[in-house]
This record gives sequence, structure tokens and C-alpha cells, in this order.
Amino acid sequence: MLADAAQSNPEVGFLGINTQDNPEAAADFLTRTGVAYPQLVDAEALVLADTRVPGLPVTLAVDAQGRIVDRVIGEVSEEELSGLLSSLAEQE
Repeated sequence: MLADAAQSNPEVGFLGINTQDNPEAAADFLTRTGVAYPQLVDAEALVLADTRVPGLPVTLAVDAQGRIVDRVIGEVSEEELSGLLSSLAEQE
């Protein structure tokens, strides 16, 4: 769903962060699922600590100034993802 949203919304930058995952296993999963947007590896979960997110998965909407404008903790639904994209559009 995220890969489709990234392709359908080229004006929005998508970035995946693989947290505490085996980098090779994560890369294999991304290849198998067709995820083409950039990925980072955060083996030490520094992003979780810096953003004060209580757990995974989490989807953050970050504006052009680097501010978190919305978030979904847990698996994101299509409706929630649409809301995150709308939150970003409102920031323009």
C-alpha cells in the first residue's frame, strides 16, 4: 500500500526506515514487495527515540521543515494513509 501511494503521489517524498531489522532480510522483503522508495537502516532505533514513538510500526507525516505533522502508530490503513497525505497537503 505504501509503495502504491509513493508511486501515486510523486510530489510527496517517501522514506522507509528499517528499525532493528536484519538489513539483508529487510532488503529481500523490499525487493519481493516492490518497494522502490529510499530506505535507511536504523539498527539502534535512534529515530524511535528521537521522535518519541512508543513502538512499531509507525507512519509519520513530516513537512518540508522536518516537523511531524501527523502520525499513525500501528499498521496504517488506506484511510489513515489518505489522512496523512492530506495533512501534508494542508502544510503547503
